[in-house]
Amino acid sequence: MPTEQEYAIGELADLAGVTPRTIRYYVSIGLLPSPVQAGPRTRYTDGHLQRLRLIRHLQRQHLPLAEIAEHIARLDDEAVEAALNADVVARPADSALDYIKRITGGPRPAASESKEVTPQAVRAPARRPAEPGPASPPKAQLDTRTRWERVPLSESVELHIRHPMERRKRQQIEHYIRLGRELLEEGE
Repeated sequence: MPTEQEYAIGELADLAGVTPRTIRYYVSIGLLPSPVQAGPRTRYTDGHLQRLRLIRHLQRQHLPLAEIAEHIARLDDEAVEAALNADVVARPADSALDYIKRITGGPRPAASESKEVTPQAVRAPARRPAEPGPASPPKAQLDTRTRWERVPLSESVELHIRHPMERRKRQQIEHYIRLGRELLEEGE
């Protein structure tokens, strides 16, 4: 049976693509197990390296650390390695709306109700050719200054909007503001 490789914190950080401070933080919050040997000669194992790689993989999928901690707490070292080798990692297939409801404590739809987002659904609408007309001033005369509007959605959440904005975009934003306020009220 081969012996497991051991690493100093700097070596582990380099191999995993993180900083030593990140490793210490993950250990302090329980995301990573404590090192095998403490003190000036602290050593980390291949198990730590694989868990760090899995954490990074899940972060690239935009999962928050709390969800990552829940996911990997159930896995032993073999399961972590298998997940990395197979590149099969549990990832929620829900929408941004479901995510907002989840973090605000609102109700989530059942998995069968969740809509899958496909590249076709995300595709931008086709642009219509500009209609000629005297409505727009020459580009040299446009005001290039911008201002930001802060729109409170709840007591602890606000949306920042940059102006100027096209009328059609403003209508979309107003719809999102109403939707956001409704979602956040459901969570209270």
